[in-house]
Amino acid sequence: MTSASLALLLALQAPAEAAPAAWFDPDEVAARSEVFRTAAEALAPRFEEVQGQLAKLGRGLEALDANLALHGAVAPEELAGWAATSRRTITGQYLQVQRHVDLVQEDMAATFGGALQRQLHALEGEFAIRECAERGLGAMLGPNRASGGGGGSCEGTELNDRLAASLDEDPRLAAAAAEIAEVPWPGIGIDPRTEPAVALTGTASWIDAHRLSRTFADAALDRRREALEDALAPIEEGLEAGDAEAVARGQQLRARYEAGLAEDGARLRAALAAALDRAGKKGAPPSLGLCLVPPELGGCTGEEVTGEVIALLQEDRRFLKDLGELRE
Repeated sequence: MTSASLALLLALQAPAEAAPAAWFDPDEVAARSEVFRTAAEALAPRFEEVQGQLAKLGRGLEALDANLALHGAVAPEELAGWAATSRRTITGQYLQVQRHVDLVQEDMAATFGGALQRQLHALEGEFAIRECAERGLGAMLGPNRASGGGGGSCEGTELNDRLAASLDEDPRLAAAAAEIAEVPWPGIGIDPRTEPAVALTGTASWIDAHRLSRTFADAALDRRREALEDALAPIEEGLEAGDAEAVARGQQLRARYEAGLAEDGARLRAALAAALDRAGKKGAPPSLGLCLVPPELGGCTGEEVTGEVIALLQEDRRFLKDLGELRE
């Protein structure tokens, strides 16, 4: 064997030099990617807008339920049916929004994940790359760092910035991210309902029934709700299991609760009617009704005068006395 042949044989038998170690954190790569940030910033305002719309409608439906519980005896007959239909509509829209958000997140993860894999594949011969995403204490102390640079648990060259820059130069990623951000969101809303107020001294102007009860009967309403929750607690497991005896008991407790609220509503309306008779000489609106449809859902026809009427009532000692335990 010649010396040249021996040298070649030794070279072939020598172990290949290992590629240098490197690591990346996919969350850090996404956070440093301009394309990812732009896509997230495009989605965030629409998400916040939809959340705000749902929250507003939810508050309105909650107020409407409370109004019907207190004043169902004087409410238009069809109002309870409209409330139930509206509640089903909003619940459906909420579920559609949740599904849309889930799909957007899945699409974004798949899109960025695919683009990241393309960039990692291009670096396979240059580095021995592994994913290293610190969690817990390490994550709270700061971004992942190479072990030679400050005590992190990730060894080798950090590739987060390099990968993020590569992602930002990927035209396929930019086009796909823009397409995801432009997908239409589900529509939010119900057909508003505006009707005359329940007449007290008339219907030309009105006071918000929910604001009235939360101002002057808040404590009593909370006590009734807490009492119902306490009474239902011992049979909660039976209710969840559909136990017939527990369900019947729950219905009895609920009926008793609703009857108590109806009594509170009648007392509140009686005290209000007497106060309005006295307030006619003090500048109270001469034609005033009680609006059961919250402003978020359409309100009532005529002029809202909730603030000024509540201010007059708060100065009426007889009215406050007539309320009794409602305000204690």
